[in-house]
Amino acid sequence: MRSKLTTLLTVIGVTAVLVLAGNTVALAATGHSFLLGKSNSTPKATTLTRTKPGAVLSLHAKSAANAPLIVNGSGKVTHLNADKLDGYDSTQMINRSYLYTGVVEPTNSGYDTNVPAAAGTYAFSFSAFLLGASGSSTYCKLETHHGTATDNIGVVSAASTDPGLSASGEVRLAPGDTLEFICGGSATSFATQGGSPVQILLTPIASLGGGTLTAK
Repeated sequence: MRSKLTTLLTVIGVTAVLVLAGNTVALAATGHSFLLGKSNSTPKATTLTRTKPGAVLSLHAKSAANAPLIVNGSGKVTHLNADKLDGYDSTQMINRSYLYTGVVEPTNSGYDTNVPAAAGTYAFSFSAFLLGASGSSTYCKLETHHGTATDNIGVVSAASTDPGLSASGEVRLAPGDTLEFICGGSATSFATQGGSPVQILLTPIASLGGGTLTAK
């Protein structure tokens, strides 16, 4: 009788283990609970939706030096915004430049065009290869207008024939300011060379650094 009781208890124990094991596997399967501290897998994507305003997911590492998330894919994640990159805030990064190009048709009255730049501080460079310009000095420049005041920025000139004019520097635009690019001064008709349009490059910057230059 005792032997039969032992056998029965063994069967019950094995059955219980199998049931518990089966439930554990089922919890990790699609449509069931997510197991913390375990490796979970599913053939389908998992979606978490918050029904009230606020963050959907909050991840906290034990230390601020630890990564709160690890991924193994290199694909682009649409709409994922990063507050910092390598410890720098996005406002500290030179992450976008604006390139403007234009063609100068044959003219002896000069070239003048608006540059549609928003308020801010920019590092600029421009270049213009003016075919036909000769005689008196030919010049190109950026010109800022704020109210009735006008500032000339990056003025460069040459008295040679068919000059290539270029300059670089900093330009600051306050709200309401306008920016123009102007070339002129030639006594003869000039135009941009074929395949070489006027190019103006503006790169937003927070400031132009600091420090002191000393002679060697």
